[in-house]
Amino acid sequence: MGACITILILSWLGSRNKMQTKKIGKLVVPAIGQGAGGNDKCDDIHRIGIIRLGIELGMTLIDTAEVYQDGHSEEVVGKAISGLREKVIISTKVSPEHGDAVGIKKAFEGSLRRLGVDYIDIYQLHWPSPLIPIEETMEALFKLKEEGKVMHVGVSNFSLEKFKEAERAIKGKIESNQLEYNLVERGIEEDFLSYSEENDILVLAYNPSLKPIKNRLILENIGKKYNKTTAQVVLNWLASHKTVVPIPKTLNFDHLKENAAAFDFKMAEDDFKEIQNVFQPKIVEVDPSKIRVLSSKNEPVYTTLEEALKNNANLKPSPVELAKEIVEGGILKPVRVKVSDDAGGWYEYDLIQGRVRYWAWIIAYGKDRPIKVCIYE
Repeated sequence: MGACITILILSWLGSRNKMQTKKIGKLVVPAIGQGAGGNDKCDDIHRIGIIRLGIELGMTLIDTAEVYQDGHSEEVVGKAISGLREKVIISTKVSPEHGDAVGIKKAFEGSLRRLGVDYIDIYQLHWPSPLIPIEETMEALFKLKEEGKVMHVGVSNFSLEKFKEAERAIKGKIESNQLEYNLVERGIEEDFLSYSEENDILVLAYNPSLKPIKNRLILENIGKKYNKTTAQVVLNWLASHKTVVPIPKTLNFDHLKENAAAFDFKMAEDDFKEIQNVFQPKIVEVDPSKIRVLSSKNEPVYTTLEEALKNNANLKPSPVELAKEIVEGGILKPVRVKVSDDAGGWYEYDLIQGRVRYWAWIIAYGKDRPIKVCIYE
């Protein structure tokens, strides 16, 4: 397997430009990184090969988390970066339930062990915790930085309001925020994106390749102008924002190469603005009772309020915990729905993303208060 990867690397590198980098505050990062998370069932050797080739192609920022596959994702990343530590930027995340002083110390040591490293470049709180004071969490994270074990402290899935609250809780600078950002989910443009640009805060954009169904021909036509795929056009558009670094995830070698070559061309301003204007998300308020929640084979899904309250799958944050967060600071972003094919005609939409937020909203406000949704079309 190693020999095959080496051949792939050498044949590909000979015909492409070096990955561009960005300087955001004190961070120097590649324009496009790698997401190494999720719970995909895939041979470890294959995943290691993907990560190592991505590194050689310049995608040297690798993002993972302790919660992914119960830590196994970090173990895979650790094997992939063996012998390459000084070439990579490791970003990982501590789960919110470990956000107290003792929990962060223990979780951090676990991540170090699984990654096989003695320091972490970017260490982030995965979600805000409604149960642990943000002051305690940030103090523990910055203590690791003061000890030289963490180079940069960040957060993940923080609204602008929550981010500022975390900033007020500590004197040091929070240098990154990992958020969903793509052509369907563009909520960060309302506030956090401009704040990040004004204050040199890295935005790690997860799930960057998600595209609307409508108007894809526009992306295809733009891609033809530059001899690029639609996926490359989208990644280029995202990475063209001053502080944004997309972290696409793939287990396909061809897609990996596409991702690496997505920022080796400069998109014309007219094309950039056309994408900006055409793909505005459709966000409306909907009666929660008109949204159908279907079960899933890939992840635990609560289809009733009773199930959400019991939280037998031990989701973190739980729907009840998140409900408290919503009451105090509002919902982070709209849930994602599509027009329902309900034969009975009762439901208008099917819920496809944000299931915990949906139940948290109902726990907080009942079914009488409309919830914001982003319609995937």
